[in-house]
Amino acid sequence: MKKYFYFTIFFLCFIQYNSFAQHSAGKDDIARAMRAGRVSIHTSKAMLEANESAVLDIKLLVTPVVNEQTLQTEGTAYPVDLPDGSDPNIPAAYHSSNWKIVQGGGSISSIEGNTCVYTAPGAAPRDKIMVISVDLNPTSTALPKIVLLQTIYFVNDETAIVINLPQGGFLNSKYITTTSGGMKVPTMQGIDPRVAGHISPALQAQMAQVQQAVNAAQANTGINLSSTTSNAMAYFDGKTGQTVVKLTKLTLQMDNGKDKRKTVNGKPAEPAGSYLTYCEISFTGHGVGTYTINDKPSGLGMMDGPTKGCGCGQSQKEAHCEGHINIKSIENGVMKGDFNSLVYTSDGKTLFQGTIYGKFTANIANLQQ
Repeated sequence: MKKYFYFTIFFLCFIQYNSFAQHSAGKDDIARAMRAGRVSIHTSKAMLEANESAVLDIKLLVTPVVNEQTLQTEGTAYPVDLPDGSDPNIPAAYHSSNWKIVQGGGSISSIEGNTCVYTAPGAAPRDKIMVISVDLNPTSTALPKIVLLQTIYFVNDETAIVINLPQGGFLNSKYITTTSGGMKVPTMQGIDPRVAGHISPALQAQMAQVQQAVNAAQANTGINLSSTTSNAMAYFDGKTGQTVVKLTKLTLQMDNGKDKRKTVNGKPAEPAGSYLTYCEISFTGHGVGTYTINDKPSGLGMMDGPTKGCGCGQSQKEAHCEGHINIKSIENGVMKGDFNSLVYTSDGKTLFQGTIYGKFTANIANLQQ
């Protein structure tokens, strides 16, 4: 069984495309990767809202070399730009052409070599997915022609996460959840008078006592108890300067562009869900703005079940986070933002690199910040 590696620490991030760590690969690395045929389209954003854009480019996955003594691969697998012939020491095995939209609408612009810009349509397409393709034409008759496909999700969910890390079991997987209010304290407020008349005075008194106890506890601790039990919660620790965002009860909606939800009467419906699924993020900072998650003790962890996970942090140099979080708004006890980072999983001694993208709406646990 594969041993998946992750960090059970708290996290969050929104990253600009060119902020990802860049690796330098030699001629031998490129040749090894080309022989393996591990070429694919990478996107700066795996999910887009209406009229939002993403940069698409063609990447080559460079895998670690095999240790001659142990016969095992060691190190980190990482993507590099597909050689375009600009480096005379690394010839181009393929030339790209014919970027086009296969499904979902939108538009393609700024085509330059192995890169283009895709813009999502103004309204959600059918199945909420957009598929873009590109042809790879070989420079040698010994190589086959390749057509690459990339699926991007159209997102209008409150909270959604897309992970692409095939070695960890995440094949362009989209998880979603709807933010809940957490624990509800029963009160008489808002109850229809016709119903209230049937509630005994004793029960009304008990409800009032519970409400008073909750109000007192919140006043003493400064913590909103309802928010702490929500499936999407944000908390700021004034002593450490850390903000924590915890997202739980995420359910798998799409996998590699295919709807994974159960159907009811022939129509997709949200599944009962794996409530073990969660994502936790932390960063140093507070308030609206953009923050890095590269600094200690920031990090990110994602789990789907007991063995399927990925993450990043500062405990290992090879698996450090490369990401940022963008807090867009903090209003009426609710924080909204989006994030983007590199994440990792391991198989034996080999560390594989992938990406995670997300947007969230979280209840703020602090009454006073």
